[in-house]
Amino acid sequence: MAVNLLLIALYVGPDQMMPVASILATVMGFIMIFWNRFLGIIRKIFGGSKPPEAEGTPPQSTKDQPK
Repeated sequence: MAVNLLLIALYVGPDQMMPVASILATVMGFIMIFWNRFLGIIRKIFGGSKPPEAEGTPPQSTKDQPK
């Protein structure tokens, strides 16, 4: 009897998973939209440097260099 009650209590069907999946999708959507701002805040907090492309320096071209 206790095992059957436990199995019923642990049942997770689609009607329970849809709200959870919706919440997770919303959170992931906001993370993807604001990812660059989030990384900028983290870099400001921890003092990380920006990549060279973001600072305005053009990337080095390899075809102009002698072989």
